[in-house]
Amino acid sequence: MPRGRLGSRYVSLLVCDEAVTLAPTRTPPASRAGVLTAAEEKASSKTPTTRVLSVSQHGSAVVIRQWWSSWRESADSERSHWPAAEALALVRVLLGEAPGTRPEDQPHEARRNEALWIALSSAARRWALTMPSIGTLIRHLSILRRILIATAEDRETISQLSELLDLALVVAVEELVAGLEGEAMHDPLTGAGNRRWLNTAAAAAIDRAAQSSEPICVVAIDLDGLKRINDKHGHNAGDEAIKRLVAALVAAARGTDQVFRIGGDEFVVLLPSCKRHGAEVYLKRVEDFLPPKFSYGIADTTEGKRTLESLLQLADERLYAKRSVDPNRVDRDAPVPAAPGVVSTRGDSKRASADRRKQEKGSHSPVR
Repeated sequence: MPRGRLGSRYVSLLVCDEAVTLAPTRTPPASRAGVLTAAEEKASSKTPTTRVLSVSQHGSAVVIRQWWSSWRESADSERSHWPAAEALALVRVLLGEAPGTRPEDQPHEARRNEALWIALSSAARRWALTMPSIGTLIRHLSILRRILIATAEDRETISQLSELLDLALVVAVEELVAGLEGEAMHDPLTGAGNRRWLNTAAAAAIDRAAQSSEPICVVAIDLDGLKRINDKHGHNAGDEAIKRLVAALVAAARGTDQVFRIGGDEFVVLLPSCKRHGAEVYLKRVEDFLPPKFSYGIADTTEGKRTLESLLQLADERLYAKRSVDPNRVDRDAPVPAAPGVVSTRGDSKRASADRRKQEKGSHSPVR
């Protein structure tokens, strides 16, 4: 986007019948010197020419009132609150009222440019986090653009305000998209990765392990007795047990290890550069954090398994084998072990429990 400057004259920007005056702006740093400092280069590459807005006492208040009025008349007002503090902070940056962006705060132009970029980024991010959707964000920033731009009397003023608004839009959308992507990849109760993120992370980790000839280990974990906890103490107690287990799994992990929740009581831990013995050491560390009782199975790539599905199936089989020799650890409503050659039924506990009851009814005498 081309960068203009206001020159040596004052330009009046009328907002709601109040004069907003743009003070003279000097030549941008890039035209003053052939070599820029790191701070100057960073600021010059991201911000428009330093523009110092000297507004009346009520300048931002007037803009905010008109912005709020337009929001109140929109359908979005029924689904979200008006972010008064965040909106005011953004408008103050755009109108040059933010601390650090005024000549009296920072006379050095390049540093003021950098301060403007930092202030604009921070204000746009905070404001974006109050928006329920990207569509709402774009609609409200368009309203603000119309309020500020429609009454500008000078093309250069419009250009500079447009550039700031464009930067604010980019930062705000990036912040909101990053938040949505994070929500899509993580379990909202525990913050652990979900099944979608496990698929992505495991594929990348297995690919790196194949290139470096390093092993990778998968630990399948079930929280024992979650249904009994829910039935006896309520779902809040069950949620607390889940969070305690995840907290212990995360606390015992190395920096490269990753924890995922892929079902109600089902978890997976991905351990790069690790074999079964290393996983056992990790699980001993987990026990030090006093988690609720859990069962586990371990598989690693040195056993000929090269996909997430095959590693999980082997880990599942070992988890259920442990339960079969230690019945005190079994959740009676947990899925039955997968038969040899059959894909595990993890993630479908109700169907697996129904199948188990049918098998018990058809092939076993009543328990005495």
